[in-house]
Amino acid sequence: MHTGYWYRGRFFPPIGGGSAASDGASADAPTMGGEDALAPSAPTAPAEPSTDLDAEALRRELAEYRRLAEERAQGLAARDAELAALRQAAEQHQAAAAEVQQQLLAAHRARLLAEHHGRIVEELVQGSTVDELNASVARAQAAYTSVAEQVRAAAAASVPAGNAARSGPDLALLSAQEKIAHGLRNR
Repeated sequence: MHTGYWYRGRFFPPIGGGSAASDGASADAPTMGGEDALAPSAPTAPAEPSTDLDAEALRRELAEYRRLAEERAQGLAARDAELAALRQAAEQHQAAAAEVQQQLLAAHRARLLAEHHGRIVEELVQGSTVDELNASVARAQAAYTSVAEQVRAAAAASVPAGNAARSGPDLALLSAQEKIAHGLRNR
């Protein structure tokens, strides 16, 4: 009985040496001349030429696998380089998009300030999105209205109600020369 192994549908016999049991000798075989050595039950067959062919086929197969591994490694390296380039391009696109977003927000803020000029507190119109800018306009208008009411109330408190009646200057307080000038003007 020959021992060996099967690999990919092929039988591979043992390579040289091996134990007596694996060379086809039986453990129950009689000994010759009192020697402890086992007698072969059958003559051993010479090494099969297919073994050399199988080894050569395995070498070719191994070389092919190595070539495929190298090709795949090169392909992976090329994909890694392409991926790095794509990531860099994506970062550039994201930076450009962020810049355009900032320009859009600045333009929208400028439009809102021009549209509501004189009716809002301009410093309060702030936000990082268009919706936030639009919402801040309402707060800026409320703040402007509140400040305007306070200014009106303060101004109304400092001005006397109504006008005083017009009367001429008090002539008793004028010098003689001023009295003559006043008389000549009112003639």
